[in-house]
Amino acid sequence: MRIIVATALSALVLVCATAAARADFEPIDCSSTVFVFADAAYNVDCERSKDPLRVGQSSGSSVTDVMTVSSEDRTVFVTMLSRLITSPRIYMEHRSLGENFRSIFSEDGVEDWRSIGNKNGYDVAEFTRDISGQSSHCITMQRYTNAAHTGYKRHVIGMGCTVGALENVYQILGQIDAPGD
Repeated sequence: MRIIVATALSALVLVCATAAARADFEPIDCSSTVFVFADAAYNVDCERSKDPLRVGQSSGSSVTDVMTVSSEDRTVFVTMLSRLITSPRIYMEHRSLGENFRSIFSEDGVEDWRSIGNKNGYDVAEFTRDISGQSSHCITMQRYTNAAHTGYKRHVIGMGCTVGALENVYQILGQIDAPGD
């Protein structure tokens, strides 16, 4: 049973990381990302995508970093995504956590959605989700940084799940230094 749950969580990590930003990602050394995480008890994988942007007469690019932290047995993970807009005239508008979660992670089967409010500098919601017949406890979190004119230049959003105590996910989140920390 533990192998089925571990396999399901591994698949969920992959889906979250790839669905998160609909772009071509290249594996990179995590020290070159905007995220900092140092705990040898966890596996850490990082990727980056650079995409050109053009809105009206403005052009630039966006840089998206994805970091996934997971336990050795894959029963707990946190995937964080940071998107930075480099164009001087293109901004991201603020959207609710629920709206961003649904558009970025495309998760089905989310139940018991509960907004927590601000925790560790993030807007946080908790929910449950069935993974291979096991009820998994999950969180999603976001924050906007680099306010500029009518919007923001950076958006950080993530999701983490565990088949154990939800505090395990919060512990990993507390160890991640991300833009805005």
